[in-house]
Amino acid sequence: MNSRELVYKTFHGENTRPPIHIEADNKDFEVKYSDIIGSRIRIKEWDNFFTQGGPFRKLNSESLRDWITRIEQIEYDWTSIIEKIPETLDIYRAKVNKLLKYDRFFLLKILGPTETSEGFFVTPPTKRLEGSLAHRFMFAVLCRLNSKLAFKIYDSIAKVILHLLKAALDEFDFVDGVRIADDCASYTGFIYPSALLNRYLEWHDKFTRVIKRKGKYAIIHTDGDIRKGNIIHKLARYYHGFHPLDIAPKTTVQNALTWVDEIAKLRHEIPERVFFTGLPIEIIFNDNISVNDFLRVVNKVIEKLDNNFIVMATTHSPYPGHGYWERKPFEKVVKARELIINRCK
Repeated sequence: MNSRELVYKTFHGENTRPPIHIEADNKDFEVKYSDIIGSRIRIKEWDNFFTQGGPFRKLNSESLRDWITRIEQIEYDWTSIIEKIPETLDIYRAKVNKLLKYDRFFLLKILGPTETSEGFFVTPPTKRLEGSLAHRFMFAVLCRLNSKLAFKIYDSIAKVILHLLKAALDEFDFVDGVRIADDCASYTGFIYPSALLNRYLEWHDKFTRVIKRKGKYAIIHTDGDIRKGNIIHKLARYYHGFHPLDIAPKTTVQNALTWVDEIAKLRHEIPERVFFTGLPIEIIFNDNISVNDFLRVVNKVIEKLDNNFIVMATTHSPYPGHGYWERKPFEKVVKARELIINRCK
C-alpha cells in the first residue's frame, strides 16, 4: 500500500498503520519521513504583514480612539489582491512541482480569515522577535471596540481567501486535502467576542463546501482549547479532520501524557473525524527531554487511539530558527517513525 492510499484508508476508518506526517520546512526531509506532504499557498503581500507590519496597525503615538478613526478612513484595495491570484497560483505550482513525483497525500495549506485578520494589525517586530509571528491580537481588541468595522474587514479578507481557495482547487488536481490554519483560541477558549464565533463558523462552512465539492478532504488547524464553547463539535459539522488538537499544555512529559488522555476522551465524542496529532513539538524541540521519554508519549497515543482515524503528526512546524537538522529533534522523529511502523504492522 502506498502512502496516498494509506491516508485515504484512514479517512475511511479502516484500521491500518497510522500515516505519519513530520511537518518540516525542508520538504525533502518531509517527503523522506512522511506519508503526507504539505505546502502553504500564500498571498505574498499579506504574508509580509507578519514581519513588516500590517496596514491597520496601531501607531505608538496613537490613542485607541485616534487609531480606530484613522483605520475607518483607509480604503484597502481588495480588488488588486484578487487580480493577483493567477500569479499566486503560478508561484505555488512552481514551488511544489518537484514534490508531485512522489506518491504522497498532498495537503494544500492556507491561512484562514481570523489569523489573517490579525496580520493586518501586526506591529513590526523588534529585533529580538524577528522571525517570529507573535502578535498582540489587536484585531481582537478592535472586535471589542468597534465590531462593525472589525467584521467588515474580516468579511473582506474571508472573501479573498474563498476566491483563492476556489481558484486553487480548480487549478490543482493533485491536491488530496486542504488544511486551513485559523487560530482562534487559547487554553481558556475562544479569544474573540461570541459574535465573531458565528462569523468564524459561517465562513468555515463556506470554505469546506468548496473543498468537498471538489472531492477533497477538509482539515482545520487552530491553536487552543477548542473544546470550550463546543467549538470543536461545531467545526466537526464541516471538517473531516482536526490538527493539532492543542487542547491542553504538553510542555513536559507528564502533562503530555495527560494531554493524550484528553485527546482519547475527545475521540469518543467525535469518533469519525481524523485526528492529526501525537508528536508534540514542544517535547521534540526540548533537548532536556530524552528520546525515550518522548517515545513514552508516542506509545501512549498508539495505545489510547487504537490506530483508527489518526495521523501521527507533529503538532506544528518547527519553531523559527529551528529544524530537523538539529541532532536530538531529528533522532526523536526518526525513532518515533520506527516505533509507529513496527508497533502498528
